[in-house]
Amino acid sequence: MFDAIATTDWEKPETLELWREQWANMVNAKFEQKGLSCRIDHRSYEDQALDILPTVHEGPVVRQMEQKGIRTEKGELNRWIKATNRILKNLKQRIADLKLWIEVLREELGKQQTSQDLVRLIQDYYGERNRGTLHLPAYARQKARVGNLKQLNETVNYLSEHKLFTVEDLRKEMEKMEDARHILQEGTREKQERIKALKELLRHAEAYEELKSLQEKLNIFKFKKRREQFKQEHESDFRRFYLAKRKLKEAVPDGEPPVDVWKNELSQLEQEYRQQSAQASLLWKESKKLRELQVLVDEVLRKQGQREREQQHSDRHQDKQEERLW
Repeated sequence: MFDAIATTDWEKPETLELWREQWANMVNAKFEQKGLSCRIDHRSYEDQALDILPTVHEGPVVRQMEQKGIRTEKGELNRWIKATNRILKNLKQRIADLKLWIEVLREELGKQQTSQDLVRLIQDYYGERNRGTLHLPAYARQKARVGNLKQLNETVNYLSEHKLFTVEDLRKEMEKMEDARHILQEGTREKQERIKALKELLRHAEAYEELKSLQEKLNIFKFKKRREQFKQEHESDFRRFYLAKRKLKEAVPDGEPPVDVWKNELSQLEQEYRQQSAQASLLWKESKKLRELQVLVDEVLRKQGQREREQQHSDRHQDKQEERLW
């Protein structure tokens, strides 16, 4: 048994992240130099907020087998992942097209429906639910109808409290709520990114303060051989020190890093972020209630439209029969 002692910082995630970032910058600089528009990104699909499944690394042996027509487990997995990504891409496009179609349809239907009374539509909905309980035993039917009545009263009270009287009122309230949620989400996202950046800067500032004595000790040595020996003995710490120094220099090109200012800003941002997160939670609950109402109203309107079409079809059929009689 033995305890492994790391002599470098190669095992640290931030070191690998730094190497990947530097490699991507070098490659993109060469692309730009060659006048190419393509670019690479060292971040994962998840960090880029992309809904894409990553493929697995195959390696030279697997690639050679695949090129010879020998199907491998990793090759099959990657083919499945690529096919799935194509399906996801097509689905996203279809969903976007469907949303656009629904918006156009609602806009057309809304011209006739926006003035409809919400309370009446809600009553129609629960009336339909009550009619659906006729096949139940007496006790179950009574219990279901009491539940429907309770939900009807809660919904009508909600509409009254929020002054929602028509379908158009409901639509406008949903748009206002979604706009408020979007603005709040943007604000919290910006704060979250700044909080992450400040924590990173403070981490580097702490590492710099902790390790700067090493640089002072290194400067004491006059002989190059002794200096190199000292640097090798503390290679991992020096790497952390130089990384922290570079990051702080990028943030503050001139002067000392304003650590106290960063700490105060971080504390203020974290407090604001907690407050906005609480507001976002309340808005989400309110928005969920409005969406449930919209689904309910859409269901009633859909059934109304279906009954109207059936009645029109029946009327046309009756008219044709009368014409034949004449």
